[in-house]
Amino acid sequence: MTTEIAQFPYEHIADPASVNMDARKLARVAPFDGDLMGVKLGDDDKKLIANVGNPITKPTSAFVTMQAYKYVWDDSAYVTFDLNDDGVQCIFITK
Repeated sequence: MTTEIAQFPYEHIADPASVNMDARKLARVAPFDGDLMGVKLGDDDKKLIANVGNPITKPTSAFVTMQAYKYVWDDSAYVTFDLNDDGVQCIFITK
């Protein structure tokens, strides 16, 4: 099996070292076993808040059964963690 590697645009990230993976590459294989801001897939809301703090807005509904917790990444990007009863299911980085 060949693992595909995609280039990931990290130029806007103030501290790429805070991402627990090679800051220039992101493997497109599931499950992602790294962490972002100390949060891994499967972590519950208590661990999320303990690692990152309170979100910038009240958690909003996402994908019917999930709650979206949005955080400021840097001066040009946000990180959103989507959680359901099984913990973090999706991590999005948006500008």
